[in-house]
Amino acid sequence: MVGRLPIPSRFLLAFWALPIGLSLGWLADRLLDLGIPALTTSLRWSPLVLWPLSWLLSLRFHQSRFSFFLLLTVMIWLISVGGGPTGGHLLRETANQALLLVFPLLLLVISSLGGRGVFTVRATGFWLLLGVTAALWGALAQGMLPQVRHALYGLERQVFRLPGAASLSVPELIYLALALGVVMTGWLRAHLSDGWVPLVLTLGFIALHRGEGPYLAPYWSVAALLACLTVVQEAYRLAYLDALTGLPGRRALEEYGGSLGRNYMLAMADIDHFKQFNDTYGHDVGDQVLRMVAGKLKGVRAGGRAFRYGGEEFTLVFAANDVGRVADELERLRQVIEDARFTLRGGDRPAAKSGRKQRGRPVKGKELKVTLSMGLAARNDRFRDLAAVIKAADKALYKAKRKGRNRVESA
Repeated sequence: MVGRLPIPSRFLLAFWALPIGLSLGWLADRLLDLGIPALTTSLRWSPLVLWPLSWLLSLRFHQSRFSFFLLLTVMIWLISVGGGPTGGHLLRETANQALLLVFPLLLLVISSLGGRGVFTVRATGFWLLLGVTAALWGALAQGMLPQVRHALYGLERQVFRLPGAASLSVPELIYLALALGVVMTGWLRAHLSDGWVPLVLTLGFIALHRGEGPYLAPYWSVAALLACLTVVQEAYRLAYLDALTGLPGRRALEEYGGSLGRNYMLAMADIDHFKQFNDTYGHDVGDQVLRMVAGKLKGVRAGGRAFRYGGEEFTLVFAANDVGRVADELERLRQVIEDARFTLRGGDRPAAKSGRKQRGRPVKGKELKVTLSMGLAARNDRFRDLAAVIKAADKALYKAKRKGRNRVESA
């Protein structure tokens, strides 16, 4: 998670797939009604391609937690569309009901533990969990464990009448409580992949509530497609976004620079005396400073985009050649950061040796002044490619440092 996202952003991360998946699933269901053989075959069998593809992509991009999400989801998919060794009525069997009931609990366990690799010693517990779950399902499906079967039958007969015509059994209420725990865990973690989970939890609940469900096939097809897109988006985030600040990183800058054409301007920005923040107050405070500055730079105007170049350096790229307008915007950003009130949070302690004398002193509530020096350069006949423009902006930045910092200089 990058910092603490505002409530609207966290809501979107936690629930983005639910409205999309249900809407697209409904549309796919309507397409099935057209009776086109090729379309029907594609929609019904696409999960057989999309689920393995999603899982392989999650392995390739080291998304181990999502890999186990997918393995559990495939188990639920197989029974929700009437699969299994005894044919299409398995969903009415106690084994399927038990597996559906523990589905959110297993997701909650994986959500809480985080990523541990898939084929590692640390992931042994996950594989044992899957194995035990499959073994219990098989035992119930073969008529074993009669005590468990009787207990589930007893819970199923206990029904709570809700306002209107709706009613829920005890297993369904348990499912909803566990599903809420999974969603809240995803809310706290604020990962894109966690936003996909409410969709599969909803499909699992429909299967638990309504019984045999070939009608869910279009929705599961969409869920499998969104799983592929989720893995790709997570891979993009890891490759192109800086984990600390949330800004695009240097790789994203290089790709963006290749699409700018002939007229653009670029500014290199550096936090003044950043090493002193780390040495005096510790790296935690340094990270807070970086996040604060990044948050201000995200609000860049004049057609600019902000990137984290590395360390305490940032890059601002403007797809324009209006020197006056861009210089004014850089001056505005410099002033915004200088005027910002940066207050230390409690519990921070300096980590460097030079800050040992300050480590015992209270710093909670102390305000620090943060300033930024910037150097601006334009793409022209002298600086023809991105690397040359960056180098020119860097020289202008050091000129700003030599002239006293907290200023903007042009190449």
